[in-house]
Amino acid sequence: MSQVEEKNEVDFSAIFAGDVVQLKVNGQDQYAEVLSINEDGNMDVSCIRATAKQGGRIWEFVADNEWEAVSPSDIIKHAPVGEATRDNVRNAWKSIGFYPGGDGISFCRVSDEDRVTLPLYQGDENESDDEDDPDGFVPSTDPSMRGYAVDGFVVPDDEGDDFTFANPDELEGEAADFVRDTHRAVHDFEKWNPTDKKARAIKNYIDGVSQKVSLETDNKRFAGGKSSISTTKPPLGKKRKR
Repeated sequence: MSQVEEKNEVDFSAIFAGDVVQLKVNGQDQYAEVLSINEDGNMDVSCIRATAKQGGRIWEFVADNEWEAVSPSDIIKHAPVGEATRDNVRNAWKSIGFYPGGDGISFCRVSDEDRVTLPLYQGDENESDDEDDPDGFVPSTDPSMRGYAVDGFVVPDDEGDDFTFANPDELEGEAADFVRDTHRAVHDFEKWNPTDKKARAIKNYIDGVSQKVSLETDNKRFAGGKSSISTTKPPLGKKRKR
């Protein structure tokens, strides 16, 4: 369950892209998802707005108000999401008084939950029968499996090997080209400096997710007595002569 921070105890350094916040702007309460943290300290958020649907009880992200810059001082509640699982996102929104629909767009106040019909989650979170999956795979309830089935192929995070980069110089042909091209794309993304607001918000959001993964990776390596690794600087290797 999300640990909600109130106004007098909000740790702004602990707010990441994907988290949920309640704002007080010009005396009005607003509810939003954090999209990015900008270099000036302000945050790009996407707010939900009340609609006329189902007696005015349905709230939605509004397309023409998708990106909105706010000051951290406007935040009166912060609900961290952490790993972006369905349960974590739902609990974060419920912590500030809303129940999210399964489409990722629609919401209702918790007090209206029994009086509205929200879109169902396409993952069919209330069903776990094998017949729902033609291959018979049922998602594991172990959080370290990240929603994957226990099929002998995917292993829990705490049982797998430490993350390492594939080295294109140790591969041949198409495999080497694929790794080299993928690693080059990571380097290019790091150099990308978008100027329009929407692209900048997208990049900041991905950077925020990358930072979380990088911290998880380093913590796991440290626990094993290994040094930190830069997940944003994969090896390019030397291009082989054809």
